Amino acid sequence: MTKNCKVISTCFNDGRSVRLFTTLCGVPKGLFNHSQNFPTKEKVKDLVTLNIKQELTVPAGVNYDTIIVNNNTSWSQGNKWLDSLNGIQTKNGKLIIEHRENYGRAFGGYNFAFEKYRDKYENWIFTEDDVLVNGNNFYLNLLKEYEQYNDIGLLSIIGISTENFSGVVHEDNIHAHGSIGLFKTNILDKIYKFNGNMLPHAQKSQDQSYSNHVNLGEIAFSNTVKKIGMKIYDSKRKYYNFAYDFIRNINKGDIK
Repeated sequence: MTKNCKVISTCFNDGRSVRLFTTLCGVPKGLFNHSQNFPTKEKVKDLVTLNIKQELTVPAGVNYDTIIVNNNTSWSQGNKWLDSLNGIQTKNGKLIIEHRENYGRAFGGYNFAFEKYRDKYENWIFTEDDVLVNGNNFYLNLLKEYEQYNDIGLLSIIGISTENFSGVVHEDNIHAHGSIGLFKTNILDKIYKFNGNMLPHAQKSQDQSYSNHVNLGEIAFSNTVKKIGMKIYDSKRKYYNFAYDFIRNINKGDIK
């Protein structure tokens, strides 16, 4: 049985922000202000197509299933297209398509996937659709790196920052960029229970502002690793590409 998965959260929405170039930000500085140019639902469909092409071609070194969680905006064309791909074989496993109500952004999608599949998988990589986790043998190598630490709760794939949305630097703001990284189910179980039986995200009843998604999702999710007594480590090698840079054949290299 495949015990590994990658969760890719997406949303067919218009009005995503446009950022043409990746620049440094955060404390310590990293390439967290990454490029993106997918301002329409049609462009997002092209982006998800790119993600799927990566899933069909990139060797991960281990078998894993790819779960695409669509934060549903009721765009029937995109939804039907995704459904037509459900169950296809990828390079390393199979593709699973899920749809959920659109709140909490990517982090609500992560919570949805974990709640549904927590009893099936032991290892989880979470990422957003505009960050391709695609280095050669990335899953095998990340698992090997994870096992080097006894006190690890999260292996960050892009980098670690100590700054929140308002620019406040504090240990309670330490987080992996985008909470993108490798987790294990036993750690996710602890995070889930610590946060009142959910992985952190802006809930339906809360303000869906961007700042809330950052503070209540991106930062809170991975920062809870510290609160349960574990540590976040940053991967020593680069196993990702920012999608818009990848499309233009721009490779920023290892940020370490």
